[in-house]
This record gives sequence, structure tokens and C-alpha cells, in this order.
Amino acid sequence: MPSVESASISAVIAASQKTMANIGKIDFERLAGKVDNFLDSANSLLGDKRVGKTLDRAVEIADNVKELSDTLKAELNRENIKKLSDQVQTTFNNLNSTLTQLRDSANGANIPETSAKARDLMESADRLVKKAESLRGELSESVAKLNATLDSARLLFDLLEKDPDSVIRGKVARPIVEPEKPLEK
Repeated sequence: MPSVESASISAVIAASQKTMANIGKIDFERLAGKVDNFLDSANSLLGDKRVGKTLDRAVEIADNVKELSDTLKAELNRENIKKLSDQVQTTFNNLNSTLTQLRDSANGANIPETSAKARDLMESADRLVKKAESLRGELSESVAKLNATLDSARLLFDLLEKDPDSVIRGKVARPIVEPEKPLEK
């Protein structure tokens, strides 16, 4: 056997081992965890339905990355590494596409304008509540005056019922009929 071939095989084996060692150093679980954390934060900040759909897709992609990481640990052979490499590339392409869609959705949401309108609405509602409280006070005062007027009218009607002629004669200094005194025992 020629010595050149064994040197080439050794070089290929050494390069393969080096490649396997480098791939083994990649912490795909940590990478998937960071992607999950980023996506959770972005989801809590943006409540737009379009953004939510986009974030759901990104979470799905992150789950795929985690699944790929687990698969990589379980099966580290050349064929599986090639398949995995292709899948990771596709996943990152999808992630980039999703993040672009997320950015476009966030830009289209006009968050500052919506926030300003919400503040204006809150201020208007506050003014309306204060005005309603003021009107409530005025209404209470009007109801009290109406009650006093009704009490006066009731006294007038009672007087007219007892003495209808008082409209013609006016107020009598002393009652026409003396009230009965209770009998003493």
C-alpha cells in the first residue's frame, strides 16, 4: 500500500474529527432558548393580530430549531449532519422572512399615533367624568329645590282644602275653627 493514500485518509479523518468537534461545540439548545426569549418579548410588546400570527410562526420556527438541536445530539453522522445543516439553513431563512414580516407589520401599526389617540381619549373621558360630577351636584341642588317647592305647594293645597275662601280673603290671622282641645283627665 502506498503511504500517500494513508496520509490522505488520515488527513480526511483528522478533518472530519475536527469538523465533528466544531459542530459539537455549537450550543443549539442555548441558541433555541435565546430565540424563544426574543420571540416571547416581541409577542408581549405587539398585540396586533398580524404580528401575533407572525410571532406564532416564529415560535414554531424556534421549536424546530430546538428539535433540530436534540436530533443533532442524538445522531451525529455525516448524512444526518448534511440533512441537519440544510434544515437549519431553511429554518434561519424562514426566521429572517418572519422577522422581516414582523418589522413590516410593526411599521404599519402606527404605534406612536395609536398611543397618542389613546391618551387623547383618556383625557376626554376624564373631562367628561368631571363634568358629569359637576352636573350631578347641580342636579342634586335642583331636586332639593323642587322638593321644597312641592312641600310649599302641598301646604297651599292643604290650606285651600280646609279653607277654600282663603283665596278670596287672604291669610287669616287666627283660624276660623279652633282646633279641638284634648279632654283632660
